[in-house]
Amino acid sequence: MKIQTLSILILFIFSAFLCANYNNTDALIETPELIEGIVGVVNGDIITMRDIGLELIIEGKINKKDVDIYEVLNRIIEDKLIYGEAMKYSSVIKEADLSVEKEYSSLIKMYGNEEKLKEIIFLLGTNLSSLYERLRQKKIIFQYLNTIIYASISYDIASLKGFYRDQVGAAEYDENYFYENLDKIKSEYVRAKSKEYYKNYISALKNVAEIEIDEEMVKFLKK
Repeated sequence: MKIQTLSILILFIFSAFLCANYNNTDALIETPELIEGIVGVVNGDIITMRDIGLELIIEGKINKKDVDIYEVLNRIIEDKLIYGEAMKYSSVIKEADLSVEKEYSSLIKMYGNEEKLKEIIFLLGTNLSSLYERLRQKKIIFQYLNTIIYASISYDIASLKGFYRDQVGAAEYDENYFYENLDKIKSEYVRAKSKEYYKNYISALKNVAEIEIDEEMVKFLKK
């Protein structure tokens, strides 16, 4: 699929959005025109400037100047790939656990108040429904990874000892410390294995995925 670059006008709007000082508005419109400039395509599913904006909102990076756009874009790509896989296992998704009110409340706290958050959403050119859906997708991804991917992580005493020894070095290995801190070492082992599993899993997905990125658009967003 050929990716079309946005017009200068839309680029200006998004650039202004990123560096704006957000003032209170009396009449906040929650369903403005969407900014739909295409930044990339993942297996036919487009990534727009709105997607990048939503990710920046969720990560609390709206006003940060040192944002790595490639990193943000890569996270969106990975989420799309994993979400696509998660939908193949919809039976394991627990709808009762997909409420995002807690996450939304956290965002309100992060940005000071709900009016400020809604104003940022408005300036982005999106709406609350899109934010809620993005948060919901992230919860589905979290459920899927924990239920399907990370659930296969197993260990025994030998593997935990080997992990601990690798961490501290053979000379510093302490059997008493190992057993006294077994729960902590288990948690560290699972965390390390989860990262390893994720890295291998996402690499496998990317290897067979059709991914296109508009490099010119990314370069503009990096300015």
